[in-house]
Amino acid sequence: MTLPSNSISGNPYDIGVALGRQTGGTLAALLESVARYRELKNAWLGSTRMAALESAARSAYPQHVRTIEGMAD
Repeated sequence: MTLPSNSISGNPYDIGVALGRQTGGTLAALLESVARYRELKNAWLGSTRMAALESAARSAYPQHVRTIEGMAD
């Protein structure tokens, strides 16, 4: 897979949105085609462990979490 090369600027969320628009569909399709990814997603989604990890990430790396949220949106 080749990702496009260009310049993105803005706050962390805006950068995430731009990245998500560029690659989101391709990455989502690729990940969903991998059985192990689907297994892990089902096991972790909504778990208390994932909630604890998310909380820790928000505390330690809030800008990175905002970028990821932008990508997801």
